[in-house]
Amino acid sequence: MIHCSCGHQVPDMDQTETLSLGDYDDWGEPAVIYVNYCLECAQQAHQQGRVLYGPGEENKWMGGS
Repeated sequence: MIHCSCGHQVPDMDQTETLSLGDYDDWGEPAVIYVNYCLECAQQAHQQGRVLYGPGEENKWMGGS
């Protein structure tokens, strides 16, 4: 059994997706978190626009250009 970052459990790694998410740290500053979500939660993260696609988007989220 695999325990995902979203809190769900799945029987196989094929039922997970590794994502970079835009989030905020304890002081309200932009942060990037790396997670392994079940496919349902990963789909929700994509739909909510929380997924950062690659280093360029991660850098932009963190305040870079």
